[in-house]
Amino acid sequence: MKQRFVVLFLLGACTAWSIGLGVGGFGGIAIPTGAMGDEDDPGNEDWDASNLGNSPAFGGKFLVEVMPLLELEAAVAYHTGHPYKDWEDTPGIEEPFVTLVPITFGANVKYLTGPLGVYGGAGLGYYLENTEITGVVETPFGDIPFKAEADANGLGLYLSGGVLFNFGDFAVDVNPRYHYIMNEGTIDYTMEAEFEGFHWSETESVDKDFNDTYVDIRAGVDYFFM
Repeated sequence: MKQRFVVLFLLGACTAWSIGLGVGGFGGIAIPTGAMGDEDDPGNEDWDASNLGNSPAFGGKFLVEVMPLLELEAAVAYHTGHPYKDWEDTPGIEEPFVTLVPITFGANVKYLTGPLGVYGGAGLGYYLENTEITGVVETPFGDIPFKAEADANGLGLYLSGGVLFNFGDFAVDVNPRYHYIMNEGTIDYTMEAEFEGFHWSETESVDKDFNDTYVDIRAGVDYFFM
């Protein structure tokens, strides 16, 4: 009799605390803040600021609802290209841009009332940041294509809040997030060129004196299949 009671209790507990699984997709805009969006100081050779503009962003996420008020999240996003705000057209050089891929893991604490919900969240991540400049140098012997590239990757964290509109297994999710990337330090950049089958490259370093920060505003749809 006791064994039967224990089994029934466990089954009831599993039902009450069943884990929900879901996926989601989102899009939005990423807005650099602080030194990431400020103008660089031309008075020294250090990398003082990036002067980057806004970029479209999109991505997806996997959700685990461990209880009605607590949700775990793994997400990846892609910023298609942050332009330089003060870039002036230069013959032979295409406008440079910065792409960013944040891979994040975090938790959301939710409060639901009917079809409407709000939540706050936080998490950690790894941020893949790439700067690329391409162009062509004209010489008396012909055009020489080149590419300069630098990676400023780093660990980071984020804080978020959001509003949910629930429709059964679906939910519309609107949320802003603040991201802090710990990528201050010495950054290597590589210049590559090719001419008549000959390829050469050169790598140098620059001191990056700041950590990148940005806010992204996302809107998307979540779907819980379990």
